[in-house]
Amino acid sequence: MIVPSSRLSPLSTPLPSLSAGIKPPFRVHVFHQSSSTVPPPKLPPLLLNFEDCLKGAAESVKVRGRELLHHYITTTSITLATDQPAQIVWQRTIPQLAASHRFLVHGILAITLLHLARLRGDAEGKETLIATAASQFNIALSLFRHVITNVTAENCEALFAFSALVCVFIFNTSHEECQAVLTPKRNTECAGRKTQTAEMTRIAIGMFRTLRGSLVILFPGWDWISRSPLSPLCTRKWWPKPPIPVDAEAVLEDHRLAALERLWMQPGKDYEYAFQVLTSALTQLRYTFALVSQLTRNPSSLDPNYKNVYDQCDNGKLIDRGAIFTWPTSVSEEFIALIENQRPEALAILAHYAILPGRIRGVWWIESWGVTLVTTAALVLGEERKSWIEWPVRVVGLEWENILG
Repeated sequence: MIVPSSRLSPLSTPLPSLSAGIKPPFRVHVFHQSSSTVPPPKLPPLLLNFEDCLKGAAESVKVRGRELLHHYITTTSITLATDQPAQIVWQRTIPQLAASHRFLVHGILAITLLHLARLRGDAEGKETLIATAASQFNIALSLFRHVITNVTAENCEALFAFSALVCVFIFNTSHEECQAVLTPKRNTECAGRKTQTAEMTRIAIGMFRTLRGSLVILFPGWDWISRSPLSPLCTRKWWPKPPIPVDAEAVLEDHRLAALERLWMQPGKDYEYAFQVLTSALTQLRYTFALVSQLTRNPSSLDPNYKNVYDQCDNGKLIDRGAIFTWPTSVSEEFIALIENQRPEALAILAHYAILPGRIRGVWWIESWGVTLVTTAALVLGEERKSWIEWPVRVVGLEWENILG
């Protein structure tokens, strides 16, 4: 996640409460694995921590500490960032940091187990890996909650790294929760739709809260983290300023976004304070789209330095996926409240944001995020307002009949 220092603001909302724990099983499927030129380091002393944390796991898992650590360093860590400096932080710096912070060890294990589950071909093996991942994640959360009450120079790096892993875990498992919500129940269509809409909105808000939870650590610890070896995870001095649409296609998309303001700014319509909140969120979304357009390249124009470090997108190759996180971490709490209250215009903006993650292909933990957000918006807006989000629905590959049917 990238949060420019100019956009940091106090945030009282902690990481989402998961006191009920994460429960398996989750549906898994094979994904396209990206490659990187980052050379893997030797296994660090963290191996002993891995083996110790796995003592209570299933027999088939607890003897695989070396394999799990090797998989994290050589494969999983590379999927957590796009640019090479950040990949190196996940691959080398964070394993060394984890050796002194038990909650981070459990967090790394949980993400690695989830990633391996995506690659397994047998259902039984997947179920065991996912169950163990859930157990490790719940242990990590319980330890993390005790430490986060006092952010210091000594623990802020580990806390921030773990908060990023929480985002990865929640993004990956939220899709399974959404599938469960959308499974037809034995009740009336009206009651079922109302329940589904409420639950999908709750899940979407939970994803936002999780992502913004990192700010709880970044705000008090910014001076420490931004000057630490973890700075590539939260700073991007090389990003273009100011971001402007890079080509004709990006300009057209900006015009489409700008047109959304007509949903609430209409002649003769009484003014509401919510209009200002919506306009601000839309302005920030246009900023994010412009930034992403400047960081997306056609294969023929890609800088040699990024030949093997990018995300495959529908419209090119995104050289830094951190750009797509600037919007959810910068919109106001008031706008999130509008989503929570199912304000139609806010859901329309949310659906258009989903275009950005919806275009990314082959990233195992983010691939369903766009679908989840657009589905949530469609359930709130209904058939009568489907024209509001036709573009996002098309980009993420959904069909109205499947959403509302």
